[in-house]
Amino acid sequence: VNWVDLALRDGVRNNHSLSFSGGTDNLNFFISGSALNATGISVGDKYDRYTLRPNITVSVNDWITLTSNSQLMYGISDGLDSDYGSDRGAFYMNPLSTPYNEDGTINVYPWPEGRFFTNPLGSTTADNTDRRNQVVTNNSIRLDIPQIEGLEYTLQTSVMYRQLTESTYYFRDSSRQGAESNGRASNSESTENDYSVDNIVKYNKDFGKHRVLLTGLFGYQSNKRTSIYVSGEGFPNDVLTNYQYSSATLLQASSNYTLATQLSSMFRVNYNFDGKYLVTATVRRDGYNGFGDDNKYGVFPSLALGWNVSNEDFFDFEAINSLKIRASYGTAGNQAIGV
Repeated sequence: VNWVDLALRDGVRNNHSLSFSGGTDNLNFFISGSALNATGISVGDKYDRYTLRPNITVSVNDWITLTSNSQLMYGISDGLDSDYGSDRGAFYMNPLSTPYNEDGTINVYPWPEGRFFTNPLGSTTADNTDRRNQVVTNNSIRLDIPQIEGLEYTLQTSVMYRQLTESTYYFRDSSRQGAESNGRASNSESTENDYSVDNIVKYNKDFGKHRVLLTGLFGYQSNKRTSIYVSGEGFPNDVLTNYQYSSATLLQASSNYTLATQLSSMFRVNYNFDGKYLVTATVRRDGYNGFGDDNKYGVFPSLALGWNVSNEDFFDFEAINSLKIRASYGTAGNQAIGV
């Protein structure tokens, strides 16, 4: 028996995509979709993924602009692949062993004298479902306030939702895991939800040789993760597969919940005189729910000074077309702790 030939195959990958784009004076859009179908070199290894990306920008009038960029993804990775690389996989199997029984079913222990070596094809018989969903959308609205020249307000939102579900059942008569456990089942589900909201106000104005840019920011971010896992073994039969946990002789379960939130505010002043002298002053204040109640927020100031020497009248070096001297100082922090 050539176990490697039984466990491996030629891989195939197909990727199809289709896109549409167009627009008018006030509308631009781009919509694309793709389908990926792949089978790996290991028997039982396959993956299908379908995505849709709608992007649109709308100018409602001279001072209101709406933008939306999204991505929807659905992935299917059902089935378990063969074992060919471990120390009990296809490359290490005895070629004189028997992979199948007389009725064509998997021989769980093809090498009676070497019970450590189980059939590397056994995992391919498991009832496995693996599905993944993901939605990502970024949206914004920009208002160029017509009553005040140079004043702009932008509202930006971002949402990401991801869900993973997987269920597996090892049958007692076709796999080592099922035979040694009298049937083994597991179910897992996890979700992740990220979203953020940013309010940005800008004021950009020239006063002769003076240019001023004021920026204000107030934002909120949230990341929530949940997961549930349950496994069982020792079932009376294989008929109900993953739907008989109440009959398991051994049952284990675990769950997890994490919520991280951040509140941020920032004010920045950019000043430019005659394109020569530059000043940037920033104050940022961030809060994080993982910090203690007595130190929930941190304030981080910074200052930068710049001099465009190449814009001075006395600068006359043809070999150098730009020369700028810049110095800055500031404080920063991080939230690298768990919640």
